[in-house]
Amino acid sequence: MGITDYKMYDVSDLGSITSQELHDCDVWAGYLSGAATHVWSDNDWKRVADFPKLPIVVARPDKAGNYCGLEALIAISKLGIPTHTDIALDMELYQNDIDAGIEFVNTFTPVLRHFGLGVCGYGSTSYLFDLPFGDGYWVATDSKIEEQYHHPGVHATQYLFGSNYDISLIHRHFVHKRLEANWGINHL
Repeated sequence: MGITDYKMYDVSDLGSITSQELHDCDVWAGYLSGAATHVWSDNDWKRVADFPKLPIVVARPDKAGNYCGLEALIAISKLGIPTHTDIALDMELYQNDIDAGIEFVNTFTPVLRHFGLGVCGYGSTSYLFDLPFGDGYWVATDSKIEEQYHHPGVHATQYLFGSNYDISLIHRHFVHKRLEANWGINHL
């Protein structure tokens, strides 16, 4: 891990994380809305209250992007996430249909940007850079090498898929510029 990065964990079920594991990382990524297998509960978000957080929305192929954007705004409002925070939009369900993925991003992103929120795309390098994310990328590589993926706009790199959680490096600058306003930066 470089001096310019923090360690970030993402997990679908935060209840499976021990207290020790909870404090082994600097930033938590949790599921906010969309097609996630497990959307984090209010108690999950409270459990990581002292950490910077990157909320994740999983794109839903059964709904339009603007619908999912409004769905995300409701969850964002409920949790009190301030504007000028970024969220991650997980595009894995669109990896085999780039044209539909582009349409989804182009209708989802303006909804959140209207309220001052940024949208960082998440997915594999095989398709992610074909999608129009102006706010940057969180790349999934499973390289098992603790380093950032080198490509313009990459803010985070998921390099290890684990059994309880996945591990990423996330640029310190991104955390402090786009997540610092996010509820609970006092940990760092």
